[in-house]
Amino acid sequence: MCGRFTLTVRLEEIAERFEVDGEDVLRLKEEYLPRYNIAPADSVLVVLFDGRRRRLKTMHWGLLPHFKTAGKTAPLLFNARAETLSEKLSFSKLVEKQRCLIVADGFYEFLPVGKTKRPVRYILKEGKLFAFAGLYAVDKDDKAACTIVTTEANELVKKVHPRMPVILEKPGEKQWLDPSIADYESLVPCFTPLDKDKLTDYFADPRVNSTRNEGPELIKPQEEFQDK
Repeated sequence: MCGRFTLTVRLEEIAERFEVDGEDVLRLKEEYLPRYNIAPADSVLVVLFDGRRRRLKTMHWGLLPHFKTAGKTAPLLFNARAETLSEKLSFSKLVEKQRCLIVADGFYEFLPVGKTKRPVRYILKEGKLFAFAGLYAVDKDDKAACTIVTTEANELVKKVHPRMPVILEKPGEKQWLDPSIADYESLVPCFTPLDKDKLTDYFADPRVNSTRNEGPELIKPQEEFQDK
């Protein structure tokens, strides 16, 4: 599962890392802000391939289920299990043509400690940007939303949660965005959990527990996560 993540760098760094056009940087310049506690229903940055080049866009995090009916509320689908993407009506068609990269530089899982939960932040050891495998949909009003694909946790994350987001390395990013690939089986190699030795973790500020809290102080390490 991935229910909270971060994206704290400058927009220009994101554009350079994911090789997107400067036109998109100018378009997003006014609305983009570093984010330290991104939650479902928030706006997120995604990378798409439009058939000619990579594009950087904003989308809401969380898809509406296909079974939602008028006047009824339904929980947002902010995660999608990699193992069952081809079986679920909400995701099977999206796998074929509507894949995206969701840009991040860290994600949180929450460790139960007594009656509370402590946020553990996971980042690449080099502290660099990375991408989650994502799926997206566009509704009749041309509003776009996305979901993060999850897989079995590696040995590091498993100490806190049995699932983790699919983090794509650069060859996997290219494959995930490749429009010539439409079948699920060809994408299965992308779902391998990221090597635990490429991640590091630490306890973040407990205020991450509330989605109302934001700010750079949230990602300041409180202490190392000792259960290693």
